[in-house]
Amino acid sequence: MMEQPVHSSKTDLQLPFLKAPQKPVLTGGFLVIGALAFILLLDQGIQQMILFGIGLLLGYCLLHARFGFTSADDVR
Repeated sequence: MMEQPVHSSKTDLQLPFLKAPQKPVLTGGFLVIGALAFILLLDQGIQQMILFGIGLLLGYCLLHARFGFTSADDVR
């Protein structure tokens, strides 16, 4: 029978899938996105900020979309 791993009670966030150089880049990116969204909210209103968020999510989906006929290196 397999034993369950014991988790420590530390409250720090550990992201094992991110390597050390990626963490500052990811944090900086989220700070820039937050600043741009805040500037849009102050200058243009809530509607433009929501559209900015939708555009970010659609861009993220397109970045990670995989089409079988275009990715030749993902042959299994």
